[in-house]
Amino acid sequence: MKQSLRQSALQGRSALTSEEIEGKSRFIVDRLLAMPAYAAASTVMIYVDFRQEVLTGEILSQSLRLGKTVAVPICQPATRHLIAGRIDRYPDDLRRGTWGIMEPVSMKPVPPAAIDLVVIPGVAFDRLGNRLGYGAGYYDRFLPSLRADAQKIALAFDLQIVKEIHPDDHDIPMDQIITESQVIDCREERAHG
Repeated sequence: MKQSLRQSALQGRSALTSEEIEGKSRFIVDRLLAMPAYAAASTVMIYVDFRQEVLTGEILSQSLRLGKTVAVPICQPATRHLIAGRIDRYPDDLRRGTWGIMEPVSMKPVPPAAIDLVVIPGVAFDRLGNRLGYGAGYYDRFLPSLRADAQKIALAFDLQIVKEIHPDDHDIPMDQIITESQVIDCREERAHG
């Protein structure tokens, strides 16, 4: 079930042209940058976009310009864990890492407890904030290490929002999902679900 959902979401995303990805990403990025939760966050962890994900370069640049402490994920394939690695310059502090995803050149870990807001990628989401990832479980292992009040915000295109994703017991739902047409408050959806 999850595999076919993952496949169809990835196919839909790979059908987007680079112009569509740029245009849709601009709306999504503007929405995130205007959020009070983002403005209030002094330490942020932001994924570096890969393949056809929502583009995050502008968020990384803007966060550094605003003086925020900025971390990006570093994959540890041996343990399948994520480390939040601090960067001070974008894109200069990055190089290709695991699977060709850009990661920090030098290891400067940021403790998960210090992170106020995490910007999270995914393959598909439902309105309750359930997330379907790429299948390796990196974020599933990382998210429980955050403070309870740390904001978990997913970026996705409208075509990645699906009717229902059945979460596993260990899955941690998103607080909000931003798409090119809406901001979904998943906590509100769960409260009324």
